Amino acid sequence: MDGEHMIEKGSYLQKERSHVSEERSHLAVKREYEIEKGSYLQEEWSHVIEERAHLPVKREHEIEKMAHLQMN
Repeated sequence: MDGEHMIEKGSYLQKERSHVSEERSHLAVKREYEIEKGSYLQEEWSHVIEERAHLPVKREHEIEKMAHLQMN
């Protein structure tokens, strides 16, 4: 293997390492985004559960309101 070929191969490997590094960086950003998204969805789900817990109470109030209106 001659010197010129070794230089080309070294240059190629350097570019490959650069691409791998860039790809890892993108994956880290993507992972961070996915974590934030998961956290947001978990928070939203908590709100949904909370809302569902309030529905029977809301329904009871509506029934009482209707009964009161019917009496008058």
